[in-house]
Amino acid sequence: MLDEKGHMNRTMVAECVCEHYAFFDARGAAQTSSCLKALRELESRGLVALPKPLVQPGPGSPRRLSGPVAAPQGVPAQLGDLCGLHLSLVRAEDQMRIWNEMMIREHPRGAGPLVGRQLRYLVGSEHGWLGAVGFGASALQLQDRDRWIGWDGETRRCHLHRVIGLSRQAERQAEAEQAESTSRPSCTHGGDIASLQAGGVAPSLLP
Repeated sequence: MLDEKGHMNRTMVAECVCEHYAFFDARGAAQTSSCLKALRELESRGLVALPKPLVQPGPGSPRRLSGPVAAPQGVPAQLGDLCGLHLSLVRAEDQMRIWNEMMIREHPRGAGPLVGRQLRYLVGSEHGWLGAVGFGASALQLQDRDRWIGWDGETRRCHLHRVIGLSRQAERQAEAEQAESTSRPSCTHGGDIASLQAGGVAPSLLP
């Protein structure tokens, strides 16, 4: 393929492989990232020779704030008394910094990196940020899960894209009295389940 196409970078090679072998997901999109990972594995075994990477990977650090995320103030004792409870899908740079800072300081596993496709949310209110959650791609194979669902190999391949993994959940303590159940925000609050459908497929299970 490299001899035929000439000057190609690694991503272009992966895209060609996806097209040639029909490596597409349920939405019809090429699985370029998974293909790149497989090609790098083959290269490490000496089975293929890939073009040199355009950018040499180096040690990265998550985008952070200059200080801790402010603690929520005046949180009432009852969940129903919370003002402006909402989920915010992390899209902007400033939201990503808040999410990272909260996870790094307040979650035992830190900010990640998360694996595969990802969605991050901030749990907000008029009292301040109450927490954060992160969803990622599900494990490709998990014996206990697959047995519980009743999947065989073929069924798992057909439906795995509908399973989403809960990768991170940070629960914050307020300066004032902590509200009941604020540590268990529902991912469907305020209709934000639509955001989980950003990939074009509604999730069936969030383990």
